[in-house]
Amino acid sequence: MYQAMRCPAVPDFTKPTGSFRLKGTK
Repeated sequence: MYQAMRCPAVPDFTKPTGSFRLKGTK
């Protein structure tokens, strides 16, 4: 459960690395 919340990069992976990294740091 927590993994999915802390791993928002799954759906963001399709987007540019900028968006994926921004959400990952948050």
